[in-house]
Amino acid sequence: MAVVEDSLRILLGSFPGIVWTTDDDLRLTALFGADLERLGVRAEDIVGKTIPEYFRVEDDDHPVAAAHLRALAGESATYEQLVERQPRRGWIEPQKAVRESEALTRAVVEAALDAVVIINSVGRVIEFNPAAEETFGYARNDVIGREMVDLIIPPALRDAHRAGFDRYLRTGESKILGKRLELSAVRADGSEFPAELTITRVPLGGEPVFAGYIRDVTEQHTLEEQLRQSQKMEAIGSLAGGIAHDFNNILMIIRSCSALALRKEPDDDVRRNIAQIDGAAERAASLTHQLLAFSRQQLLRPEVTDVNDTTFKLYFPSAGAQTPALQDAQALAPAARGTETILLAEDEEQVRELIARSLRLDGYTVLEARNGLEAVELARDQETIDLLLTDVVMPGLNGRELWERLSAERPSLRVLFTSGYPADTVLRHGIAEGRVAYIEKPYLPSELARFAKF
Repeated sequence: MAVVEDSLRILLGSFPGIVWTTDDDLRLTALFGADLERLGVRAEDIVGKTIPEYFRVEDDDHPVAAAHLRALAGESATYEQLVERQPRRGWIEPQKAVRESEALTRAVVEAALDAVVIINSVGRVIEFNPAAEETFGYARNDVIGREMVDLIIPPALRDAHRAGFDRYLRTGESKILGKRLELSAVRADGSEFPAELTITRVPLGGEPVFAGYIRDVTEQHTLEEQLRQSQKMEAIGSLAGGIAHDFNNILMIIRSCSALALRKEPDDDVRRNIAQIDGAAERAASLTHQLLAFSRQQLLRPEVTDVNDTTFKLYFPSAGAQTPALQDAQALAPAARGTETILLAEDEEQVRELIARSLRLDGYTVLEARNGLEAVELARDQETIDLLLTDVVMPGLNGRELWERLSAERPSLRVLFTSGYPADTVLRHGIAEGRVAYIEKPYLPSELARFAKF
C-alpha cells in the first residue's frame, strides 16, 4: 500500500496544474501539482487555510466558493477564474463521488478477466489485479514495487524490453504502445505461454504510467490448431474421395472383366491368373477404404480382442413397406437369370458398358443412359421399367434426383444406387437412412445380380 501511495503522490506532484483536498469546513488538507513551483507556492504554506482565505473571497456567491459549497452538498461542480491573467477552469468532485469513482475503478480492475499490470516510469509494478495473480502465479503483495520485466517477461526477451522501454522514455517513440500484440510470457514457475498483450500509457500527465492488459491465448491456439487440422483433413478427405471414386471405377472394370473372363470357363492356368488379378483388385479396394479412413483420422489397428466380459447392442433402421430387400453382397455364386428391364444411369463409359454387358448375359434387358437427364428421356419412351440402377454422383441430375423424378410417375419403380465415392459424399447426395438399396463400387457382376434380383 505504501508503494501505491508513493506512486500516487508522484503522479499528483507531476500533474500540470494544482490538485487539492479539503475537509467539511473547506479547509485545505493537501496540495499537489507542478504549477505550485511555477507559481512560487509552497504546499506547507497553504495547507490549513480555508478556501475563502486562500482565494481571498468573502462572498459565498463567488464562483470558487459557490463551487466548493455545491461539492459539500454532494454535487460535482466547475468554475472559472483568471490565473496570471489567463482563464483557468477548475473541477471539484464531492468526496463521496471521488470515493465511489475510485471504488468503481477498483471493482472493474479486480473483476476483469484479463490480467491487468500497471507499472510506473521506472518499470516497477504498482497494480496487479486478481486475474494477473491467477495468470502468472504471483500474489499481489509479492510483486508490488518489483520490476515488471523480471516477473512476466521471458529471460530471452528482457533485454529487448528494457531497451524499448528506455527508448520510449528518451524519445517518446514506441512500436508497441497502443497496439495488440502476441508474444510469450512467463509464469512464476518458469513456464512460458502465448499471450495477447496491449500496453497503453495512462493519461495522468507528468511521469508516465503504463497499463498492460494480458490474456492467456493458449486455449485459443489449441482451438486454432484443431481447426487447421480439421480443415487439412477435410481437404485430404476431399482429395481422397475424388481419388477413391476414380480408382474404384478402375477396379470395377478390372474385377468385372475378370468375372466375365471366368464365364468362358478357361483352363486351370488361365483361371488361376484371372483369380490373381481379381484378388489384387480386391486388395486394392481395401486399401482405398483405408485411405478414406485415414483422411478422417480414423485409427486402424486391428487387434485380437476377447469379447466373452462384453454385450453389443446393434440398432438398425426399421424397414418401411416400400423398402427393397437388401441382399448379401458377399456371396459369389452365380445368380438366377432374369428377364426384367433395367434402366442403367452411369456417367463412366467403360463401367456402364461392363455393367450392361454383365446384366444382359444374365438375361436382363438394359437401357443405357450416360447421365440423369438422358435416363429421363429414355424412360419417357419405355412402357415398362422394373429397376433403376443409377450412380449417385452424376453431372446435371444426380441419382437421387433422377429416382425422385421417375418414381413420381412410376410409384412401383425399384431403385438400386451405386457409387465409387466415400460414404459421406453419398450421404450429402441424400442417400441415407437405409431407405433404399445401395451397392458400393467396386463390385462383381454376381454381386450386382443378387442385389438386382426380383
